[in-house]
Order: sequence, then structure tokens, then C-alpha cells
Amino acid sequence: MDKNHVLSIVTKLIRREAPEITAPIPPAASFEALGVDSMTVMDIVTTVENELGIQIPDDELALLSTVEVLVDLALAELPAERPSTT
Repeated sequence: MDKNHVLSIVTKLIRREAPEITAPIPPAASFEALGVDSMTVMDIVTTVENELGIQIPDDELALLSTVEVLVDLALAELPAERPSTT
């Protein structure tokens, strides 16, 4: 799974948890600039974890400042894809 695919999933989940966001969501956008409070950010993180089948370590969540950081944290927890043998 590449970064653009994870970004697409994260953006979709942000919109599900914060439907009041109707403008485009740039990766560099902070959750604060999007008007998302800390409780909603945690709901978004939990939803991302459930959707991707991952667990972002709590100590990593302190780094969570932008949409792109969430994408990067999620990518870091995804298992490495095996190269195709065909």
C-alpha cells in the first residue's frame, strides 16, 4: 500500500468523523487548522487503526500534528508488502 492510497483512506475517514469539513484536505493541514478537536483526532486515529488493521503506538501519537503525519505513522505500522514472484 503506497502513501497516496493511505492518504486517500485517511482523508475519507476524516470526512466520516468530521463531516463538517467540506473543503479539500491537504496533507500538510494541521488538525487544528481543519477545526478538528483533540477528541475527534483520537476518534480519527482509532478509525484509521481499525480500517487498516494496525496499532499506532501511544508514544508516536505525540507527534501527530498534520494529516500527513498520521499517514506516515499509519504507513510505518503496515506490514511490508512482499514482492510479486510472478
